[in-house]
Amino acid sequence: MTRVLFRDDVLGNGGTAGGEDSLSFGAAAAHRGSDISDDGEIASMQDFNKQKMRRRQSVSAESFDPSKADDTPETEVAFHKKDDEQLERLRKAVAGVFLFRSLDSTQLLKVLNALFEVDATPGQHIIDQGEDDADNFYVIESGIYDVYVKNEAQEPQHCWEYSNSGSFGELALMYNQPRAATIVARTPGKLWALDRQTFQRIVLKAAFKKRCIYMELIDNVETLAELTPYERQNLCDALQPRVFADGDVIVRQGDFADGLYFIESGEVVVTRSEDGEEKEVDRLDDGKYFGELALITQRPRACSVVANGDCKVAFLDVKAFERLLGPCVEIMKRNIDQYRHQLEKVFGQSHLLESTEL
Repeated sequence: MTRVLFRDDVLGNGGTAGGEDSLSFGAAAAHRGSDISDDGEIASMQDFNKQKMRRRQSVSAESFDPSKADDTPETEVAFHKKDDEQLERLRKAVAGVFLFRSLDSTQLLKVLNALFEVDATPGQHIIDQGEDDADNFYVIESGIYDVYVKNEAQEPQHCWEYSNSGSFGELALMYNQPRAATIVARTPGKLWALDRQTFQRIVLKAAFKKRCIYMELIDNVETLAELTPYERQNLCDALQPRVFADGDVIVRQGDFADGLYFIESGEVVVTRSEDGEEKEVDRLDDGKYFGELALITQRPRACSVVANGDCKVAFLDVKAFERLLGPCVEIMKRNIDQYRHQLEKVFGQSHLLESTEL
């Protein structure tokens, strides 16, 4: 059985993510903090974790193993019809949901079809701490929602609020455990809810599959050898899939860096234009990466990178790069000489890369 671990549960016990059979959504947890916070942190998270561990109790729902084959008939996936206006609002609401980043276009459409609209009224309890029959994951479209967690004396303490965005409720569905907090609507608002089965069958399985694919990818990147297993897990969870067709410009010379790219499959051509003449500098394929030096030096791109045929990459945005790849920066800096020599061979002159970087 694959055990699904979240960072706050692992670290809250003073332990580490362990074992080949455990799945830890590290970046998701780092981004979310817990079942109750989408983009903020609870004061004294360690105290909260200790309380949560004491609160745990068994629940009747069967544990879900995302590594097992899914034989549930397609007809059993929930479907709630929506008009164009609802779909547009829903797409905007889910745009920032971290857990949906692992979904491809087909999976995302299934999730959008399965989500159903919920009207919230002031004072309404959306979820209650201790509920052992958690059935939905929630995405906020509008409204303000207060988050309460009981202290040692079992008194509810206000520890966070959502304002017109965010999501909550995934941890109880992943662990099949009681709700970790109470969330109450302060104002009128709208929520979108996703049922347990669809969340587990589509969202959780997609995250598991993405983790496996990206772990294999970064294990083959020599520069990332300095990362610990836990840091690698965080990196996998932060990577975003992007697909490019033949001839698409992935990176353009002169642009400022938006992130780092790992090639999952396909080939790219690196070119540089000087004095009106564009020349090929290099070709990169599976397992290679590009875009790191512009992030390190914070200078414009020195070259363009174009897809040569269909190309699939894993993208790491600049903020995640700064947060997750600190141990590898010095190693990446050593590649500056390699790029300089490549440019000298192509253009027959010295390129110190002082004003621009790849």
